[in-house]
Amino acid sequence: KAVVRGEQLEAVADAPVRGSLEDDYLAIEPWFDEREPCFVLFRLDERLQTTSGRAAGGGFGFLLIMYVPEVAKVREKMLYASTRGTLTKELGDSNFIDTLHASSKAEVSLAGYKKHLAHKAADAPLTERELERLQTNLAETGIDIGTTTRRAFAASSSSVGLPVSDEAAAALRGLRDGDHNAVLLTVDASRETVDVVSAQTVSTTDALVAGGTVPATEPSFVVLRHSSGS
Repeated sequence: KAVVRGEQLEAVADAPVRGSLEDDYLAIEPWFDEREPCFVLFRLDERLQTTSGRAAGGGFGFLLIMYVPEVAKVREKMLYASTRGTLTKELGDSNFIDTLHASSKAEVSLAGYKKHLAHKAADAPLTERELERLQTNLAETGIDIGTTTRRAFAASSSSVGLPVSDEAAAALRGLRDGDHNAVLLTVDASRETVDVVSAQTVSTTDALVAGGTVPATEPSFVVLRHSSGS
């Protein structure tokens, strides 16, 4: 378990492997507090695979749990969202084979994790039409982030119905106000929301990819503010 204190990640708890995955998961349930956000790195029984499907050196994959309670301050929500990318990059993106975003203790319970797995197994990739609807839903949040972006988000008149999280909305408002020029968004399938991964200022779009900000293994949206303000 790790928490953000000041501007650093601090490990505050750990637990040994006890037996089955369920036994190990039950051991971390008490780590989640009603009010304090945290990251939990949980080792799974599934071994890492190469792109060709072969085992990658016998190592185990990890589940990254990002727990940010609804009562957390907006600043805390943005801080944890922006820190997630740094954490996975430093430890190796390829080591994480699953991510669980949660805002309640029920979602990070063993039953909540099993529900996440079931939802993940049932998920199908978004169609092009569904992506257009998602873009429209973002536009309907009422956040004016520029003419060009509005045109792109207005590609469809219907909505896929995914709500935008408070932290994602705050990040988009910061984009509008010039606090940063790039916002990376992702769809949290387990919670059926649009969440922010990071909000930052970059010199070029290539810097996002080179810096490891854009996830290599999960779909995402990048919203950019051009220097002209459009």
